[in-house]
Amino acid sequence: MEQQIIENVYELIDELKQSLRYKRLLVLKQQIEESSVIQEKVAAFQQWNDAYNDVKKYGQYHPDLQHTRTQFRKVKQALYEDSIVAEYKRLEQEIQQRLDSISAQIAQAISTKIKHPNELGILNRH
Repeated sequence: MEQQIIENVYELIDELKQSLRYKRLLVLKQQIEESSVIQEKVAAFQQWNDAYNDVKKYGQYHPDLQHTRTQFRKVKQALYEDSIVAEYKRLEQEIQQRLDSISAQIAQAISTKIKHPNELGILNRH
């Protein structure tokens, strides 16, 4: 029985990987990796994200908090407003929602007492 379950899971995985959303996600991922413009935005985002995480440890007392926060927001907005990145993030979220839905359906089929993430990613309490 366990072998049959594993085979069914692999069939489900193959089905998900054949979806247009997943295939488009892979194309977008490759475009992101190959685009020097996007890679510059990613590098700037990572740099300012690290800087922001460093200064926010000290909270409002750090002298560069406002500047760092502002710069971080600007580079984050520039990255996420890129049409390729925006579509990638949207598809990524849709696929995650589908996986969460499958997880919830499996959990509910077994027992209503099994915890599973809801649409917000928070575990339901029963």
